[in-house]
Amino acid sequence: MRDVLKAYRIVQYFGANIKQHHPIPTIALIYNLFSKLAIIHQSKEASSKELAKRLKIAPFWLKDYQTGARNYPLYKVLENIQHIHQADLEIKGVNSPAIGGENILKQLVFKLIH
Repeated sequence: MRDVLKAYRIVQYFGANIKQHHPIPTIALIYNLFSKLAIIHQSKEASSKELAKRLKIAPFWLKDYQTGARNYPLYKVLENIQHIHQADLEIKGVNSPAIGGENILKQLVFKLIH
């Protein structure tokens, strides 16, 4: 939905509960979302049933993903996948600034929304 305030509240909560919400699985979930948005953009002629099958989701979730696809055009989805990849490397210590997982997630959320 590109709700900045809600996104930052979630990141702060995850940062405060780092043992329960480790950044690596969080980044994997974000990647999963954007990869599904890319599939939607590439499947414009698919029926709702076929699209849900391609996304490997229950059909009742499809509207949420379609809303995400409307909020993020394909070029932004692809750009965000690059940002997610970079954040994943930083969380794992590759070319990583010493800013910590919570701050890496905050930066990622900023880049994803803007």
